[in-house]
Amino acid sequence: MNPSFLAIAGALAFALNNLFARLGMEDSNPQTAVTINVTLNFTGLWIIALFTSSIRPFLSMDLWPFVLAGIFAPLLARTLLFHGYQRLGLARSDVIAASIPLFAVTLAVVILGERPTTWDILGTVAIVLGVALLSYKPERKMTWTRWSILLPLGAALFFALRDISVKFGLGRIPAPVIGAAVAATTAAVILYFPYLRPRSRKNFILTKRSLILFCFGGVFATLAYASFYLALGASTVTKVTPLISVFPLFSVCFSFLFLQSKEHVTWRVLEGGLFVVGGACLILFN
Repeated sequence: MNPSFLAIAGALAFALNNLFARLGMEDSNPQTAVTINVTLNFTGLWIIALFTSSIRPFLSMDLWPFVLAGIFAPLLARTLLFHGYQRLGLARSDVIAASIPLFAVTLAVVILGERPTTWDILGTVAIVLGVALLSYKPERKMTWTRWSILLPLGAALFFALRDISVKFGLGRIPAPVIGAAVAATTAAVILYFPYLRPRSRKNFILTKRSLILFCFGGVFATLAYASFYLALGASTVTKVTPLISVFPLFSVCFSFLFLQSKEHVTWRVLEGGLFVVGGACLILFN
């Protein structure tokens, strides 16, 4: 299947996952959202892997890059991103997190030896300008603190590190769905450790409404990661990562449709989103 189509499908699925997570956290919290999301993610990916992959890669010692990828994302990246949703809102967090190509292209050059073109560099600059436009706001009108921007920016860095680890791992074991399942399982195992303490279990807040919304989000997260890993297995980081990063375009649309009364999506957010998404397109279509 065409890797560009898979990447676009993954971007749409990521945006839908984020939307349901944002809605579910109205009755819950980021810790619960990440737990349910990761649990459904690794369960769904293993089901897909068992029906689509051979047994041999399951036993390989070369799976360690996917273990590392699971620590970077979804564990660390999605935890920061979900906290960003609560402090900045869905659209603003997702647009800032779309700076993933800025980190991914840089790391791909340094670690993987990829060579970006002039269009790749221009696209990266456009992404930086989009993030700057989005984050600027007169202090007297601010309803969120500037340091909160570090939450989705940190998520972007960990997502980029995930991409580098996955691409490296797929060079050793060309089994994308198994790699995705191993990464998600790693995140789940680490995530469950804090629940050994009674205090952490008290922070697990789940209502019927939030459970339903988180489950929908988990299904889309599974589809998103499967599509992303398959695309990355058939193409390069500098091509797939920017295309995946168009998910803020979908997120802004969803915010207008479903969250406008809660998040007050402004023209500045839309302008920032256009810069970021436009930069990602420059990197892709050169």
